[in-house]
Amino acid sequence: MKKIYRLDSDFTDPELDDINDNMSYETRELMLSFAHSIELVETYQREDGTYHSDDGTDVLICILDEWEKERMFKLMDLIFDPSRYTIKDISEDVLFGRHSEKDYKGVEEHMKGIFEKYLNMYLDQDTVLDKINKYGMASLTEIDKKVLESDNI
Repeated sequence: MKKIYRLDSDFTDPELDDINDNMSYETRELMLSFAHSIELVETYQREDGTYHSDDGTDVLICILDEWEKERMFKLMDLIFDPSRYTIKDISEDVLFGRHSEKDYKGVEEHMKGIFEKYLNMYLDQDTVLDKINKYGMASLTEIDKKVLESDNI
């Protein structure tokens, strides 16, 4: 099963441009090749907590299997200072409706696709029933209700 991760860093867009300009051609190609092979959305968080397409500190949301996750960690550690970023598994939060594009004020539409893709891949009847057990019937979204109806419990 693939998981969805949020990577937060304190890198700004100009800093990332500078890192990119100074890395070797081979490293840049390796990084680009990997980035194009995974589901990935990038945005920036401003100091006021809102998000923007190119202003603030870097935030990535990506869907990775275990091998892709390990490869990403190795690439990140090769290129960036590991003390300047964190990676968090947000899979359960996304499936349970506790993390979505609504958390990204200012770029909701930009972020919507990756969350919908993850839900379409992994939201199933068992997950919705787990959500009901944990958070109650009031926590159900329209998507959850459709999953329950389509699976005809």
